[in-house]
Amino acid sequence: MNNSTVIKWVQNTDVPIATIANNTGISRKTLHNIKAGKTARTSTLKKLYLVYQDQINLSNTTLELKGTNMNVDDFFQKTKTEPENSIDAKYVIELQKEQLEQKDSEIAQLKSMLAENPFENTAFDQIKADFITSVEMKFNYTGMQRRINQVTGSDIFTKYLNMTKKEINEAFCWGEWFKQDEHPCDSIIDKECLQEIKKASKTFPAIFNSMKFFVGNFYHTIPIVYNVNNTKLFTQCAVKIHWTEKPIRIETKSVILNKTNE
Repeated sequence: MNNSTVIKWVQNTDVPIATIANNTGISRKTLHNIKAGKTARTSTLKKLYLVYQDQINLSNTTLELKGTNMNVDDFFQKTKTEPENSIDAKYVIELQKEQLEQKDSEIAQLKSMLAENPFENTAFDQIKADFITSVEMKFNYTGMQRRINQVTGSDIFTKYLNMTKKEINEAFCWGEWFKQDEHPCDSIIDKECLQEIKKASKTFPAIFNSMKFFVGNFYHTIPIVYNVNNTKLFTQCAVKIHWTEKPIRIETKSVILNKTNE
């Protein structure tokens, strides 16, 4: 077992933190620390490896292939000398190809969904949301912090993502303050979507300062993709900020774009 390989897997995996914690008995706080690049005990990494050995090995082989300078034929030749239980390079390449094709398909699907804007010409109070969240944000010397106080309609995550009530509670951690980029709910948001949200969040303080005088039905919309065990839920989220409240309250209304037929 290579410790750095296990750490890289934790930092890059799509498996929710809550699920990993439940399967390994490792606390969510410890897992979030590993994701953040903090030192982890060898015993903790061994637990992770014992439970997720296959995924960790696959992830490591994929990373090696991405980082190599050799051509494909040379790589195939190299893998012929690998032990029988090592992952076939052709399989890894085919897997990556399938993932790229799937991603292209999802992008096309999302563009099609967003073409019909569910919020067009709709006042915030009139939006018929599938679920609603109430979030608070504050700023101090450590930076921006947030907490989720309520999610109305959280059973949506059970219906579309097969999450248990316990997993939902662990993901949203009702009423607990976290640094902006360390909230457990990030674990159920698609990795690429989360990266875009984090990029945008870096400009939040400036936006808050420049737009705090906007009132009424002004709101902003962003697409959010949730991803749990490779099951994806595409949503369009309307965000309304109550600037005058302390802490600042953010109300969101989300509409599911890939609904199943009722």
